[in-house]
Amino acid sequence: MSIERHEMQLERVHPSGAEEWFCPNCDRRYLICWQPVFRKTILQSGNEHALHSGSKGGVSGRPPSANNGEPHLSQVWLTALDELDFSNWSG
Repeated sequence: MSIERHEMQLERVHPSGAEEWFCPNCDRRYLICWQPVFRKTILQSGNEHALHSGSKGGVSGRPPSANNGEPHLSQVWLTALDELDFSNWSG
């Protein structure tokens, strides 16, 4: 069974700074807010079984890939995660 891969596209940046992304393949749509705390809000689910990725300004956001059966994250993502403050995160 092969997993579909879809490329998200940045549609617009709202005055608040929130980014609205969409998938032209399945109509998945969500908002991403980076500040003051990262938050992702699904507006339309689309194909929830497809792997969605996207890129902006030379930085690519892709699901982790498998390496010999073990998932891994690139050093860029690990560094970014280290810099996030989860102390006030409520899920």
